[in-house]
Amino acid sequence: MAEQSLYEKLRQARLSKGITLEEIQEETKIRTRYLEAIEAGEYDRLPGYFYARAFIKHYADYVGLDSEALFQEHQNELPRSNILHEQLPMIKPNARETKLPASWLKNLPSVFMALIVVLILVIIYWFYANVVPPSEAGEKPQNSTGLIMDNQGKPPGSSSPSTQDPSLSTPASPGNEPDPGQTSAALEETEASGIDYAFLVKNSDRVEVTIETVNGDCWFEVREGGGDGNVLFSQTLSQGNTKSWSSDKGIWVKVGAPKAVKMTVNGQSVEIPESGLPRYLFTLSP
Repeated sequence: MAEQSLYEKLRQARLSKGITLEEIQEETKIRTRYLEAIEAGEYDRLPGYFYARAFIKHYADYVGLDSEALFQEHQNELPRSNILHEQLPMIKPNARETKLPASWLKNLPSVFMALIVVLILVIIYWFYANVVPPSEAGEKPQNSTGLIMDNQGKPPGSSSPSTQDPSLSTPASPGNEPDPGQTSAALEETEASGIDYAFLVKNSDRVEVTIETVNGDCWFEVREGGGDGNVLFSQTLSQGNTKSWSSDKGIWVKVGAPKAVKMTVNGQSVEIPESGLPRYLFTLSP
């Protein structure tokens, strides 16, 4: 007898317990059409890679199956990330033996030294462009749009909040208390693999990310929607500064110095590992 596939095991477990798709939708908040896609093994109908794994996990847990064991047993059936890994074409060496001219061999040390000098210059340029804060490099800091900022983080001559970049949002001050009748946003971690972390933002129609540098300077990159989305910010933020972004399409963040920053999402603190270059994806709950 052939071994059952992942979606067949899920459907059989549900039927054996007499559970309807409507009951699973009511409990897990996963729409019926997505549950039907899972039972049919049509994972491409789900809204994305992270959502697909999260939906399957909630489905399995609800019908009494061990989701972790299922993932291990059927890892080849699980939906995979759509990030394509390209391979560079291999160049086959010429079968004929080639000999370098004698003049080239004489000039080889000079060429080698020139390459070393170029490499050193490239490293120095990268260091000043990505590590040294603008204040130490003798330049005025710039925002993500390329405008030169003054000491208060505003473009020269800017005094009205209406002139600020609409992609940046200002964190609420301590005196602005939330409406008691309003449901506060919540975070749910749906993926943690290596340096990649994914979270669902619930009870909110926008993702709001705030980063503060507290223990030194930090380079980081912020994109809208995912790792291949529009770049909102990509530079070094000096210690003691705070930046915020807001989007209804989700926000992707890559942190260069994890020990130097604190990050909150919709008012909820996000734990950051002390090593590596972690990457975060925050999306709205469907």
